[in-house]
Amino acid sequence: MRPWFLFRFCRFIRICPGVFCFETRKIIWFFSLGLIAPCLLGWWQVLTGSSLASTFLGLAGHLAATPGTSVVEVAGERLMRAYGSFPHPNIFGGYLAMAITFILVSKNKLLYHTTSTLKHSITLIILTLLTSTLVITFSRSAWLALTIGIFSFFIVSAIERKKISRKFLSGLAIVIVAFVATAALFNNAIFTRLDATDRLETKSLTERQSEYQMIGEVIKTNPFVGVGPGAYTIALAEKFPGHDVWFYQPMHNLFLLFFAETGLLGLMFFGFVVWAVVRRRDGRQFVTAIIPIVTTITTLAIFDHYLWSHWSGLVLLVVVLAIFVKVR
Repeated sequence: MRPWFLFRFCRFIRICPGVFCFETRKIIWFFSLGLIAPCLLGWWQVLTGSSLASTFLGLAGHLAATPGTSVVEVAGERLMRAYGSFPHPNIFGGYLAMAITFILVSKNKLLYHTTSTLKHSITLIILTLLTSTLVITFSRSAWLALTIGIFSFFIVSAIERKKISRKFLSGLAIVIVAFVATAALFNNAIFTRLDATDRLETKSLTERQSEYQMIGEVIKTNPFVGVGPGAYTIALAEKFPGHDVWFYQPMHNLFLLFFAETGLLGLMFFGFVVWAVVRRRDGRQFVTAIIPIVTTITTLAIFDHYLWSHWSGLVLLVVVLAIFVKVR
């Protein structure tokens, strides 16, 4: 289903250019507004250590004390990470990192061209909420992706000798203050996430290192067409039998996972999708906004698999592609 999903999107861009008449501002505005409720839910989850299940809203229940729940261990206690309304805190963190990047670097009317002080203030409040919630997802990949995205904005601006907007700097200042203030409140948990000697963090890093050692064996199974979309864990179990069920996870690197599941033909298809999107661009005039967006999503892809393995990740990927086409 995943290749078909992206293929239909690619054809949608290529043969129906007229439908992309909506403004980037509206895409970013609704994308950001849609994260407000998950942010509030995320704070509730972290502060209470629980999240109620809801069939109507499609929410899974979580308890910090339950094994398998994503937590940070601090002084023997389990601090629940913010899930929001997403399957995993890392996915939630990815959405937040992209939303913050969209608002800051795409010169949309939300932050740059609005003459309304009220609208500008509301945007800064939303930035504060998004950034503070990003901290409590405790997603290192999302933190890194946002940092690299912003850093790349300054590099591109310097290379192209473009003056950086005061409104961008005010937005960035809000992001930095909100991040530092929230990190100060959860400083012990932050240090734990950054400390590779902690029990859970050591376990996580060891598992990811072992993934790089095993994926080569899976790729060798069928390097031309891959093992099939979604079949990586099945192939992994066949190659390395006898482990616990939670041992078999998708590779935490989208590009290697994509190669293992779709092979060389899949890489060719991916190149076609990139070409179809890039050809919609009209020159280099939007590079200052495009490069940070690309570096942010690429960083997320290098350190996790959800952009390919989860429905919510595919949606985020398509939103990024749409904004890549339309960003101004």
